[in-house]
Amino acid sequence: ISVEDSTKKWRKFRGAGHLEAGGTVAGLKAREDLTPQAYAAYAMDWVDAGAAIIGGCCEVGPAHIAALKDALMQKGFTAGGF
Repeated sequence: ISVEDSTKKWRKFRGAGHLEAGGTVAGLKAREDLTPQAYAAYAMDWVDAGAAIIGGCCEVGPAHIAALKDALMQKGFTAGGF
């Protein structure tokens, strides 16, 4: 799977045109499709495409990172420290 093909299926951002200049993000809504399991599946596509560092930002919390860790370990990766 190419990186382009992988990003097509998870990219949901379409633009901020509906936000007022100088406004807030009050008009934005939480994503309901980004469950921990869905995030882990997307991230595993990134791993398959060669990603070496994966993290999270808005709406990616501890449950998402735990699901990612589980998916990585099922694929044979190991958890380690620095």
